[in-house]
Amino acid sequence: MVYFTTRLHTQRLTILSPLSRPNKTRHASQHMPDTPPHDGYMPDNSTLTAIPIPTLSPAMPGLACFASVSSVQAYWPRGHHGLSETEHECISRMIRAEDRVQRTAAHILKRRVLGHILGVSPECLEFYQDSNGRPFLHHPESTLDFNISHAGNWVALSVISRRDQACRTGVDVEAQRPQLDWTSLSKDFLSPAEIRIMNELDYDQGRLFALSRWSMKEAIVKATGEGLGATLSTITPTVHADGTFHCKNLHGYTIACDGHHVIGAAVFPNTVTAQIVRLDSTGWMQATAHNPTTQ
Repeated sequence: MVYFTTRLHTQRLTILSPLSRPNKTRHASQHMPDTPPHDGYMPDNSTLTAIPIPTLSPAMPGLACFASVSSVQAYWPRGHHGLSETEHECISRMIRAEDRVQRTAAHILKRRVLGHILGVSPECLEFYQDSNGRPFLHHPESTLDFNISHAGNWVALSVISRRDQACRTGVDVEAQRPQLDWTSLSKDFLSPAEIRIMNELDYDQGRLFALSRWSMKEAIVKATGEGLGATLSTITPTVHADGTFHCKNLHGYTIACDGHHVIGAAVFPNTVTAQIVRLDSTGWMQATAHNPTTQ
């Protein structure tokens, strides 16, 4: 592989505390100032460095991959070949063609990365659902937990090598939709303090603030298993200036995928150090590698 660097131009966001999504339940207290903090979301022009195909290790048992649909298609030109009948049925239930394309790319990313980690053919992997409908990998030598998400032109996968069944990961990608009225929706997933912050920002910054909170909170409830039963407005994680965040026994990472409207978040247990990567059209790129538990 040829090693090189490129630039990811990210949107500046004023960040403060929690995450977002409607009608969920779980609480994590945090002090929220009355005025938005300085700077925030992800560093501008963060440098991405080419790396080998990502995998897991004892020192880095967590992995989050973000990829554009076009990058997945270019990287694995076989397309939907190798997906299971269940995956095909899941894809066919999507009404919009663009959603079917996104879902296909998400399943391809899942199979290719997990297959590489385990050293087996991606087509041989078997996936089932638990009693809550959460997918899991059935493999005799696997201790992996994973989660996938897709929105806009982006798909995401988070993976951990877990020590016990209680360890899980969650990931969420959200795309900004011009038709959404965040002012009306905010009460469903933002805390009162977060709503005040959003209202003090200008229009574009306020929408990005809401979108980032939504993505983070979705990732959190996917990791905790609360899903649709959680009250997102009560989830108030501590968010750091570099986009990392904490919520009780979890920590997470955020990334502005395409530099303007799509936000991604991945959540891991506090005991897990994670590698965050992005699939560029030319290969895998290191997005960040710090561990928020050390901050």
